[in-house]
Amino acid sequence: MAKINPKDLAEIEYHGSHGITSHCLDAVARLIHFGQRIYQTRLLSCVNDGFGTHALLLTMEYENLIVIKAGFASGYGGEGTRGLSTLLKLLQKHRTEIDEYDISPAMMERLNAGCLLQSDLEWLDEARYIRPQRYYDYILDRHHQEDLERYFPPSINFGLLDPRLMDVALDFFDNPGHAIDTAYKRLEDRLRKRTELPGESGNTLLTKAFQGDRSCLHWNDENSNEHNSKANLFKAVFGAYRNPRAHREVDADDKEALREFMLINELYLLEAKAVERVVAEVE
Repeated sequence: MAKINPKDLAEIEYHGSHGITSHCLDAVARLIHFGQRIYQTRLLSCVNDGFGTHALLLTMEYENLIVIKAGFASGYGGEGTRGLSTLLKLLQKHRTEIDEYDISPAMMERLNAGCLLQSDLEWLDEARYIRPQRYYDYILDRHHQEDLERYFPPSINFGLLDPRLMDVALDFFDNPGHAIDTAYKRLEDRLRKRTELPGESGNTLLTKAFQGDRSCLHWNDENSNEHNSKANLFKAVFGAYRNPRAHREVDADDKEALREFMLINELYLLEAKAVERVVAEVE
């Protein structure tokens, strides 16, 4: 490759590894999983005698450009071809518009070296995308939902988490059952303290804490139906999830356990917003 003046380089992030399909798929999944919006997807293809290598140029929020290096292939069997099919299905599932462009071997070489030029971007902006759309030919017929879901393993969004659960959340996947049991116990301890009902637990504690217009805690809701619906949410989660755990060992995979943990987290957030009733309200 010819010597490049650094001043001529385009301002682009490079993700993935050239020739390693799993790295490139994981890079795309991380972007989607984090919630970044992809405004434009350009599939950059270098095809020769029916065999192709493929990369991506993604336009993100604030016009930020990200390249996914050429870990994908077409025209023959193998990981690269299967990976390209999976990539396109992932992008379609998340309603991402895709346009394909043919690029030269020299441009693909610069891309994989992390050295795309500003002139390369200018060329792409002027280039015509492929019509009719050719990339549908890269999608294999057999794709199951679980094939796509495995790129989005269960993970905790710490931005949604009540701070009181942070310590158990950090080690959640090492022992989900312990984290969930601890979360329930802490919530009951907190309610016993706030309601001054040290001997109560379970349904009785939840009823006295939240149920009805004489409850110890409330949310300043506009009507009693809203208040009681929130109270019933506490009782429903404890009845459907906490009580079985109290009587037997519960077999749950990581996804099921995380969904339950986030249900408990919602109860923590509701409890944090509840306020004590003053005596005048009870009389």
